[in-house]
Amino acid sequence: MNSTIYIDPWRGRIRALEHNIVKYRAMQMTLAIYYSEEIRRVVITAIQTQDKFSKSLKPNETTERLPPGAKRPLEKALAIWVDEKLISQNEADDIKRLVDYRNDIAHRMHLLHADLSKYRWVKDRQKYGPQDKVQYDSDAAVEMEALLRLLNDRLRAASRVLTLNPNALLFDAAEKSLKQELKSLRLKIDNLFRQRKLEVTSINAELKSIHTTFRGEAAPNHWYQRYDNGRLTPRGVEVCYRLLDEAYSPVTIAYAMGLSLHAVKKRQEMWAEIGGKKRTKSILADLPIRKSYRKHDD
Repeated sequence: MNSTIYIDPWRGRIRALEHNIVKYRAMQMTLAIYYSEEIRRVVITAIQTQDKFSKSLKPNETTERLPPGAKRPLEKALAIWVDEKLISQNEADDIKRLVDYRNDIAHRMHLLHADLSKYRWVKDRQKYGPQDKVQYDSDAAVEMEALLRLLNDRLRAASRVLTLNPNALLFDAAEKSLKQELKSLRLKIDNLFRQRKLEVTSINAELKSIHTTFRGEAAPNHWYQRYDNGRLTPRGVEVCYRLLDEAYSPVTIAYAMGLSLHAVKKRQEMWAEIGGKKRTKSILADLPIRKSYRKHDD
C-alpha cells in the first residue's frame, strides 16, 4: 500500500503521548464548557435579578435593562457591568474571548485537535493552507475558573442581589475528579514529552549520518528503491539490509525509506534469518533497475 499520505512510520496510529494529550484536552474542555456556561449565567442573571429587585421596590420608576428574550444578552449584560464599574473593558473582552472559545469547542472541535493529526494533508494544510484562527487554548479552563470567581467576588463586594444556584454543588464531584485526573495526566504527558525529545534527537542524528553515508543510487529515498505501489525493489531491500548492518534503529530506517515501522521490523526479521551482518551482501550495480513507464504515449 502506498503510504505517501502519512508522514510518520506508525501510519496514523496514535502513540502514548498523543493519546494522553487527547484525554487531557477532553477533560479541560469539559471544565471549560461548564465554567463558560456559569460565567454567562452569572453575567446575565445578575443584571436581570437586580432589575427585578429594583422594580419590586419602585415598579413605576424601574425599566428592565435586559428583559427575558433580549437579543445578544451577554454582550448587553457585559456593557452594563462595564458601565457600572463592576468589571473593566479588558475583563469584558476576556469574557467574550473565552465564551467564543466555548463555542469553538462545541462547533469546531476538529480544528482544536488538528495539530495532533499525522496525515500529511493536514500538516500541509496547516502550513500552507488557510490559517485557522481556531486553536486549542490550554489555559482557557483556568482563566474561566478565575473569571467566574472574580465575577462572584465583585457582586458580593458591590452588595448586589444574588440568587442561589445549585450548579456548583451538582458539578462538584465531577469538577474535583477532573482536576485530580488532569494533574496525574500532566505528569505523565511531561514524562512522555521528555522521552519524545530524546527520541527525536536520536533519530535526527541517525538520519544525518544516513544521508552522509548513503548517497546517490544507495540513498534510502532514491526512486530505485521503491515500486509505485510502495513496495521495496531488490535494490531497496539491499539498502534496507545495509542500514540494518550499520545498526540504525528501525524507526530511523522507516523515516529514511518512507516505510512503516511494521514493515521495517519485518525486514529486520528477514535480515536476521539470512545471517544479519554475516549475510552475503549483494552488489547494488548487479541488481536490476526498476523500469519507469510513461503514462501516455507521445
